Amino acid sequence: MRRVKGSLTVEASLIFPLILAVFVLAMSTGFQLYRECLETGKQISQEEFDTIKWFYRCKEMGELTEWK
Repeated sequence: MRRVKGSLTVEASLIFPLILAVFVLAMSTGFQLYRECLETGKQISQEEFDTIKWFYRCKEMGELTEWK
């Protein structure tokens, strides 16, 4: 009769929940980031965006931060 050790099963039962928890945490973080991107996109699309005004504002900010 051959003896089979059950230590691998015990170790797997301890490690598998940890791996599953890390995977679920990564997935939930990804979904949260996706929802934030959607909300930001909706806010941007609802606002009127004036590119010329934005360009000159950025140019002024660059001039203010330059060292002379």
